[in-house]
Amino acid sequence: MSGDSPEDIAAMARMHARGGMAMTSTGAMAGMNMSQPGARKGSPRDKYQQVSCPGDNQVHNVFEHKSSYYNGRTECVIVSADGTPAEGVLCPGDKGHDNCYIDYEPYQQDTTPGDSEWDRGSAIRYHNGEKYAGMSMAQMMGMGYVPGCWRPSARAKAPTYNSRDDRAGKADLQALLTKVLSKYTGPAGLATALADGWYPYPVPESKAWHMVRQFWAGDMNPKDPGGTQLNVRNIESFVLIYTDSGWQVRTGMFMLGDEGDKAPPVGKDGHAPLGAYDYIEIDKPAHLPVWRDPIHKGLVCQLEWHGHDGAEGAATSFDPKHPSTSPWMSHINLYASQGDPFGQAQDADGAEPHAYWTPLHYVPDACNPQGPCE
Repeated sequence: MSGDSPEDIAAMARMHARGGMAMTSTGAMAGMNMSQPGARKGSPRDKYQQVSCPGDNQVHNVFEHKSSYYNGRTECVIVSADGTPAEGVLCPGDKGHDNCYIDYEPYQQDTTPGDSEWDRGSAIRYHNGEKYAGMSMAQMMGMGYVPGCWRPSARAKAPTYNSRDDRAGKADLQALLTKVLSKYTGPAGLATALADGWYPYPVPESKAWHMVRQFWAGDMNPKDPGGTQLNVRNIESFVLIYTDSGWQVRTGMFMLGDEGDKAPPVGKDGHAPLGAYDYIEIDKPAHLPVWRDPIHKGLVCQLEWHGHDGAEGAATSFDPKHPSTSPWMSHINLYASQGDPFGQAQDADGAEPHAYWTPLHYVPDACNPQGPCE
């Protein structure tokens, strides 16, 4: 998992220079909208196509309609405790008396043609007052970490979101990973991955297959014994989803082995984002490897590292020294990711792969207030 050599990436760099992947940025995560409780960076509010709830007709609606405070999706309220005596018991944090209900969310596309990052399959979601949840000190401190790409100097110690260098570095990383993992797309994608020694872990789901080669975790280049650089050719994991055009690599995922020993274990550092469970984002990325851009020389990218504890940590642990926590890992979003390849991982709630394959459009995911969906 060490730095890419010029020889290794020369062909990919030439492909990229010819326009193999456009350096674009849409939607822009212009920062947290603090005026909207619980709103996330890059929220697509009011950018969804209109949909109806089941049973709607010109005379009346069977279900009460709501618009998600979180991302603008259509919500069809199945049962609500808002304004009832039960609300105080079930949702004590619902200060506005409007966020204690269970809804059905229909399959809904955003306004970008084709498969795109905010498309969502159907979901059943409960709300328990999370709209009004405050941030803990750890969460507020974690907001100071901005993953991205920049040219380090005495004056520039961290990336600036959506700057020219930030866009260029992220596009290069996406382009190189897309090229490396392209053999696993199309109708034979899963069969090819299995033949190459990848296997689904912990278990394949209806919406995604997490492919790993366990013995690659921590694969370090002898020329880089400190594990300070990441190599796209030695990516430890990727996520396959099925679409109407066959298998697609949704994300590439770096996983740390020995390199992660410099960082505090998952659970000893980091914070849990609002609405998340068994999920921790790191607060001190300086302890972890970076990716050095071989196309735009001098660009360095620090990734958005996260880990899992609780039940998910136990299921994804590869280290007997830390049996209840996963290694640090970082997703790089590739398919249907028109926005930020790091930040979109925060915004995805798990329902989006059901939007990319027609037979799953109307199979509802069971979702926590803001995700994830199972």
